Amino acid sequence: MRTKITFILAFVFLAFTVNAQGNKSTKIFYLAESFETGIPETWTIETTGDLSWEHVFDYAIANSTGYPNSHVAGILTSPAVDVTSASGLSLIFDHHFWGMGTATAVVEVFDGTDWVGVSYASNSNEQVINVTAYINDAFQVRYIYDDGNTWELFWKLFNVGIYEQEIEDLAVTYISPSATPPGETVIPQVTVRNYGMMAINYTYSLQVTIAGTDYDVDLDDAYIGQIGTGFIVVDCPEWVVPTEEGDYDITATITYEYDEDPSNNTKVLTCSVMNYPDASVGNNNGKFYKVDLDNGDLTEYGGFESIPFSMADEYANDRVYRMTEWMDFHEVGVDGSLTKIDEADLYGQWTALGYAPFNYAMAYDWNTQRMYIAGDDGAGWPVGNPHLAYFDLETYTLTYVGQINNTGAMIVGMDFADDGYLYGVGLDGNLYKMNVDEFEVEIVGSTGFGGIDKDFQDVSYDRASHVLYGIFRYGSPWLSHYGSINTETGEFTEIQNYDISNYVCFAITRDPVQTYTLTFTVDDGTDPMEGAEIDINGETLTTNASGIASLELVNGEYDYTVSYTGYYDYAGTVTIEDDNEDIAITMDEITGINLISSKFSISPNPSNGNYKISSKSNFTFEIYNISGIKIYSDNEGKTESTIDITEQPKGIYFLKIRAGSDFQIFKLIKE
Repeated sequence: MRTKITFILAFVFLAFTVNAQGNKSTKIFYLAESFETGIPETWTIETTGDLSWEHVFDYAIANSTGYPNSHVAGILTSPAVDVTSASGLSLIFDHHFWGMGTATAVVEVFDGTDWVGVSYASNSNEQVINVTAYINDAFQVRYIYDDGNTWELFWKLFNVGIYEQEIEDLAVTYISPSATPPGETVIPQVTVRNYGMMAINYTYSLQVTIAGTDYDVDLDDAYIGQIGTGFIVVDCPEWVVPTEEGDYDITATITYEYDEDPSNNTKVLTCSVMNYPDASVGNNNGKFYKVDLDNGDLTEYGGFESIPFSMADEYANDRVYRMTEWMDFHEVGVDGSLTKIDEADLYGQWTALGYAPFNYAMAYDWNTQRMYIAGDDGAGWPVGNPHLAYFDLETYTLTYVGQINNTGAMIVGMDFADDGYLYGVGLDGNLYKMNVDEFEVEIVGSTGFGGIDKDFQDVSYDRASHVLYGIFRYGSPWLSHYGSINTETGEFTEIQNYDISNYVCFAITRDPVQTYTLTFTVDDGTDPMEGAEIDINGETLTTNASGIASLELVNGEYDYTVSYTGYYDYAGTVTIEDDNEDIAITMDEITGINLISSKFSISPNPSNGNYKISSKSNFTFEIYNISGIKIYSDNEGKTESTIDITEQPKGIYFLKIRAGSDFQIFKLIKE
């Protein structure tokens, strides 16, 4: 099988062919900056308004946050370098630009006297520009960003280089992925760049080592005669990612017979094998955070391709998914990277319903395995009335459910709770409760805040704590407020607020906990026993008039004890394994002991493991754990005794006291 290779060719200036045996000049790189570790102090930043050139993950980014209140612009300028020794000069850089209206991204170089425009960045690509005409002893490049006072835009920049071009040199410049979940099967990619202008002969090869295993990657496809001044992205052999979290190296080496600079032929990437955090927050400025659900603290740990108008994140089947503008559907990597799912034409299907969506929310139903979308119908500005639809994650076929309201209160964030209902917060600040099967909608109540921004919020339900959490932007100044929402009243309780207002997406990544019903039926051999107490899994159940008590448990083994005054305690063990369980218990009545329990005093109970027994008559005793193993005894008749089981685990123990020929069993609780 041939290895798949993606070509990105930069024909900004004419590539020419030379004899591979001819004279070759020594390559000189006058400036090289990847921005992988930050923006160096030697680069200068000029800002206007709210713009801040900043380092995110492995690139520099200018991200506009000023619309509509301020005009945002800024300049990122390289240090000056003396390039007068160069016979030819090239400027190379990678970038990703997104803009609307009059937004601009301009590249200029300093010719020794004036700044000269050499490029207008209108898309996303690699650019290689011949700047030989501008050689001087103080050569600089600068990147000028201007949002044109339109919306929220950005310009991402990385791998900037200024170099002498008449050389033959191949280099490995990029390896992916930088992070992946455990147990996946992935295809690492290696980027090979041609830093020269020469024709590339067939006498080159690529060797890759993935987590200790060596591979030779086939590059002999007929159409690889030369890669001009661009680069190729090579798909490597499949890698079955280890199930154990940790760091694993991927090493790539390009070998070329006529290479003048072997120093850049090898690159090593440390790929982090890790799971998603329990909860994550992403936003439009290209950052990805872990969030502590208890206190709301954010920890930045990744970055992604900045996409404007990110609407919602949702966790489903071990993946986080993101909906962005035009209903584009993406998979979010564990490092925050985005991969668009092209076959999900949700926008086309939504508009086919007759609606023009501007805002939407997303929620996954774990019971039916459907992804629900609440999108508007374009009936008003900035948003219309919300409608509900769903699709599955295999066919992406959209099925319409119904209109949520006709008041323009767009649902800005929603998720399913354990009770099976879909809860969503509207632009009116109310919490909506939706039965998606019968499609019944009711307003639970007000969250307590109003004037929510249409784009800057998301909600997610925590299946471990059974709490609905949300992040909403409101107030003056407008901040993102994190907190919990009461699904009974709609009330929002703030935990923390942040200045991360750029299209916040929020997802809790805990799977639903599957529970099963354990039912006890207790009788005395003839009639049901009301009021019997059952201790199990830290809970105490009480039987009803029918002698029945039940609870929900996950898979596992559980010890239990059934108690009823005048009857012997009943101890047992039950195993829950992917099914409901029913246990019928018949209690045995205590007879012939003349209620000797009234003679004894046991205190305190519960306790930390220290108990005191006192009586008017002599007694002996034994203590058993819940498995029936004797752990303590005293065979000397006495009227007072002290018990110490502090070294035993917390739980339930049984005290068997003998007084003459009679005995009584008591339950001790150790906390």
